[in-house]
Amino acid sequence: MMELRYGQIHIGTITEEFLSDGTWFGRFQEAVALDPSPLHKRLHEYIAFSVEWHERLRSGLPADATEFDEFGEIISSGDWQAIGLGGSVARLPEAPVFIQEEVTWTTIPMAP
Repeated sequence: MMELRYGQIHIGTITEEFLSDGTWFGRFQEAVALDPSPLHKRLHEYIAFSVEWHERLRSGLPADATEFDEFGEIISSGDWQAIGLGGSVARLPEAPVFIQEEVTWTTIPMAP
């Protein structure tokens, strides 16, 4: 199990995670914020958009990758982190991608 964070904001929990060819995959459960900040609301909008965009793509409906540009500040912020149970922190170079109840992401390689 892992925790997905954006800076100090707990975004959700990742389970059944595995690594394949340099890309991580897992099941995602978004956290519910009792009093969400504007940033937290924006992060939720990104997650909902990603799920909806991939659903359109799967269904053969128009889904242009440039639609993600609206979330450019979130996608390329460098603030995304995946935190393991033992406390290990993996930094994500870009936002994870959300597809239905799943999430996929890459991490920044650790320096030797």
